Amino acid sequence: MILALEKMLVDVPISAGDRLQWNNEGKFITAQAQSGKPLYWHGNQLKKMASWLRSDEQFDSYVMILAEILNLKAVLVEGERHRTYRFE
Repeated sequence: MILALEKMLVDVPISAGDRLQWNNEGKFITAQAQSGKPLYWHGNQLKKMASWLRSDEQFDSYVMILAEILNLKAVLVEGERHRTYRFE
């Protein structure tokens, strides 16, 4: 899974202050810039990544791997309806 992630993360637009949110009901991931605008990745990468996930724990692992690759810290945001991480 890590190699697949690294291949998909070539042009990841995530930077400090941005967020990733996992909607485990609808099985999709959304990305939001610090400004509040949605982030879009080439080739529906978020849709592909969401199709691999089966649980909140898998999303947590995915986010931690992503943060490590991008040399950022991922912080779980409390009080959100869906599981959300902010990158620092």
